[in-house]
Amino acid sequence: MPLEDEDINKQCTTLTRWNPMFINDVYSIVFSDSISKEIGFWFGHPICWIQVVGYVVSLDFYEDKYVCTVDDCTSQNIRTVFSLKERRSLAQKAKRLNPGSIVRVGGKIQRVHSFHLLAYTLDLLEDPNAEWKEWLKRIHYRQKLQRKQSILKEKPVNEKLGFPCKSSHSSNHAKVLLHHLRRLCKANPEAGFTIEEVIGFFKINNLSLPSVSVINVESQRIDTLPGINDEAIRLSLLSLLRHGRVIYKKPDSVYRLFFGKDVIKYVMPMMSSGRVEAHRVLDVLRQADVSFQTVPIYAIAKHIRKFLRSARSSWDETEKYVWELNNRKHGFLPI
Repeated sequence: MPLEDEDINKQCTTLTRWNPMFINDVYSIVFSDSISKEIGFWFGHPICWIQVVGYVVSLDFYEDKYVCTVDDCTSQNIRTVFSLKERRSLAQKAKRLNPGSIVRVGGKIQRVHSFHLLAYTLDLLEDPNAEWKEWLKRIHYRQKLQRKQSILKEKPVNEKLGFPCKSSHSSNHAKVLLHHLRRLCKANPEAGFTIEEVIGFFKINNLSLPSVSVINVESQRIDTLPGINDEAIRLSLLSLLRHGRVIYKKPDSVYRLFFGKDVIKYVMPMMSSGRVEAHRVLDVLRQADVSFQTVPIYAIAKHIRKFLRSARSSWDETEKYVWELNNRKHGFLPI
């Protein structure tokens, strides 16, 4: 499944999503062991998760895996490996395939011993129009990345973006930072903070942060930043911002933690109607303060869900992000 860790900058969409590709394009991905075994570059974009579509050429069964060779008529085919040890149910699904079946397989490229796709998802495409629709998707996606690459090359060096990537040394950076930000703001939760103040807090208290790996798109390499560094903290704050853990006040150029009480004060008036909608709460919140524009709906819903569970009355989530008062549990029957 695509990566969703908090230290990943969502600007780098190619790193965190399925990348629909033709099989011959898969072989054009630029890998380097000095960068990462799993992350490669395609049209200057870092990618990890790819998705191919084609017909099954052959099936080979081994003691610990099933291997399905897929061809999409682009002059190349690729071996897709279904591990019995790690994903037995998926492997059993692959075992039921037949030569000639049209499939969509998602996974990660592995280059140990042989070049193959380690499968994480498998879909059998039975719609006769599905294959050409998948081809169109790949053509458009390829063109989109080519355009973005040309735009990136035209930008001045000081305007180019570096994209953080998943690394065993930096996966906890945002989480550790958030933990210490709560300590920093404990005395005055409403107080904002700047990156300079955060760095000062870490130095005064002799605290540390994990290093951060940052993908340098223009040089197609990964640079390692020390944990207590302006850029490293900025990138993690951006990740926390996108996850609704912090908000950013532009006029003052400061960050502030996002709390449940920011949401609950707008939830309580809605409870009298017997229905609470996260989208309505989010709209009111954003109208009240533009700083909340970056807060995602799921972050709002998380605080609402937690609050309603602790309420005296019983609330049921009847739809996604919608809660209704359960009248039957309180002896109220509809007229």
